[in-house]
Order: sequence, then structure tokens, then C-alpha cells
Amino acid sequence: MRWGIAGHGDIVTRRALPALRALGEEPAVLWGRDAHRAARVAERYGVPRSGADPGVLLRGVDAVYVATPVAAHVPLAAAALDAGLPVLVEKPLAGGLGSPGLGGGDLGRGSGPAWRCAGVAYYRRLAPAVRRLRAELRGWTPERVEVRFRCAFAPGPDDPMRWRTDPAVSGGGVLADAGSHRVDLLLHLFGRPLEVSARLTDRFPAGAERRADLTLRWPHGPTARCVMAWGEGAPVDRLELHGGGRTVTLDPLDEGRLTGLDVRGGGRLAGRDTGGDGKTTGVGPSGAGQSPGLGPSGDGQPVGSGPSGEGPLTGLGPSGDGQPTGIGPGSDGRPTGRGPSGEGRVTGLDVRGGGRLAGLGRGEEGVSGAGSGALLLPPFANPHQTLFADFAEAVGEGRAPVCPLAEGRLVDDVIVAAGRSSAAGGRPTPLRCT
Repeated sequence: MRWGIAGHGDIVTRRALPALRALGEEPAVLWGRDAHRAARVAERYGVPRSGADPGVLLRGVDAVYVATPVAAHVPLAAAALDAGLPVLVEKPLAGGLGSPGLGGGDLGRGSGPAWRCAGVAYYRRLAPAVRRLRAELRGWTPERVEVRFRCAFAPGPDDPMRWRTDPAVSGGGVLADAGSHRVDLLLHLFGRPLEVSARLTDRFPAGAERRADLTLRWPHGPTARCVMAWGEGAPVDRLELHGGGRTVTLDPLDEGRLTGLDVRGGGRLAGRDTGGDGKTTGVGPSGAGQSPGLGPSGDGQPVGSGPSGEGPLTGLGPSGDGQPTGIGPGSDGRPTGRGPSGEGRVTGLDVRGGGRLAGLGRGEEGVSGAGSGALLLPPFANPHQTLFADFAEAVGEGRAPVCPLAEGRLVDDVIVAAGRSSAAGGRPTPLRCT
């Protein structure tokens, strides 16, 4: 397909463009608010057309990818959909700007092929460890879930990432940025929550919160406590599920280390099972129509210097590509440092009963041997390659991508409800009807 790309930051140059080229897709036009910068980036990365007129984004293309600051997500996506073009939007879709009167607008509801294929870039839903965790929940409902996230983010006056501190541009603080990925995983695992209680505190001068402490409750499921912070201290990125005398942990999230799994039956072998779909590759999603979870910072800003899950989690944290620090792909999409090499790749895998994502994953590795209940399911070298592969396949088949637009909107609903709850002193707040 020919792609129109909105945005020209590191998420585009380090992830999106290498991913599209690796898949044989054609980046046809690069749009940005700064025409000169868009032209420079387009020339450097071999994109034939560029411009600052939104119309250029929609001409002569088959699909649109939006990776701008959050405030521009909905207007650009709406323009693409109105033109009949399927669109993939970075996360969050609108964040707190999805609230009426805050300027982010709403895409409303539409029909037709473009709307059916529209999606949001929550790519972690495609992560092997997340799919394996979903399989674990088929026969087990936890009572309590805990999410913990922390990384450093303190941009100076001239830092290009400083716009994230202004909720009128970013849609919120740590909750909308890194937190949206983790919230999306909870919605992916448990569905739509009933209500949210939240306290958003320690704000930047521009208004975005550095700390988000929220509790989500499901009518017939667990209660989840999520504490997310931009702050000092060792980086943390952990998901824990408790219930029935068991604790299942994914820690660190972007290294794919799962412990506490049930390996006693059902054909599950520690170090080999992928989640009940009969595959032993750790690549194919076990649930059709589900979303890829967290994505870039949703803005086209420098990956590896940002505050979200793809930001500077030194030591344990990812380097901006879903990999542990020191593994991130370079501008050509090839892993650097100790990233996966050819011996760890699996190609041509069936991921959805007929679809194929080639060259995108690695198999599973037992952490401490069969029967241990522990698996190491490393993420993909460039998670945007799996994201774009799924999206292109969805467009070709006329189906929803792994994270449909409605599910991306649900994350925004949680962010908006959290803001209302915090303003009311942490009072439980129901999600709006969508």
C-alpha cells in the first residue's frame, strides 16, 4: 500500500519507516506542520513527497498513519476517514482531550471499509507475553491486579519533549502517555470497567500530572490498582495478577518475563507454549480482532528520550523500540547492541487463521525449565513492524485491526473518567456511554 504519514519525529524515522519498508509497503508522502522540516526528513528517508497542507497527506495514498502530538490525532484521522482512507493513529487517540469541550473532538461513528479498518497503535497487544497471559486467563479470573510504572522524565525549557507537559497538546500527563498503554492492556484482558477512581497529582507548571494513582473496577472481574509516575528512582514496569492462591507476574513488561503460570495441563509446556493456539513460536495472536497494545508515545517525538514505555528506562527499561536498553533498532530497523539476530527469528507464521506476519517474532524460552511456571517471551525487535503488518492485512481482508478504533476510544474514556474522579477528590466515576 501507499502510505501517507503525518509526523516526522523519531517514532516515524526509527520505527515506522523501517517497519513499512521491511514489509514492502510504500511511504508515499510525509506531512508535518513545519514544511521545511518535513521536506528535510522526507528527503533523508526517501519519501518522495512532503508538505504542510493537510490535503497533501490524503492525495495518492491508500492508508494514513498519524504520529503527531495528540491534539492533532482526531482532526487528521477524521480527515482521512472522510476521504475514505483507512487510518492507523498513534496512542492515545485523544487522551483527556476526548472530553467534551477540551478541544480534542471525537471521531463519532462511521461506516464503510475505512471505518471498519481504522485502528489505534496499542501494539503491545501483539506481544507474545501478553498473548500468553490472555491464554492463562481463560480458566482463571484473578481477584486483584496491580500495575506499577516509573521512569524519569524532567524536560528542560528547550527539550523537544516538553510539549508532553501541556495537557492541551498531549491529552494528559503520565496517564495519557505511558499509562495509556498499561490501561489498554487491562481493557484487553478484562474488558470495559464499570468505574474509575483516581488521583492525578504532582503536576508540571503547564498542568500535566507526573503521578497517576487509579483504581479500575469491573462488574464481574478484578479490581485493578495502577500507580504510574514520572520520577526519580529505579525504573519499574510490572503487572501482577492475584487470585485463587496464585500470583502471575509480567515483569518487566517489555522484556516478556512471565512467572506463576499454570503449566500442569492443557498441553502447556514451560518454555514452549504460546497461549493455547497450538503455536510454539510466540508470534501469532491467540485472539482474533484484538489489539496490539502500547505504542510509541503517539506523537512522532524522539523515541528513547521520551517518558513513556518507549522512553529512557535505563537498565531495565526499553530503549524506544520495546526492547531492553541497548537493544533498540537503528534507523535502518536493524537491531543494535545485543538485539535478536537471524537465529532468533521466525518467518511466515500464521497469526490469525490465514494471515501471515513474516520475520517478526522469536520463540519462547523457559526461564528455569519445564514445569517451573516461568517463561521468557521477548518482544519483537521493532514492534511497529508487527503493528503495520496486522494493519495492512486488516485492510486487505476488510476486517478490524488488532486494536480497533472503538477500543482505542475506550482507553480515552478511562483517562477522561480518571480526570473527573481526581477533580472530585477521588470519587468513583463511571465511564461515559460510548
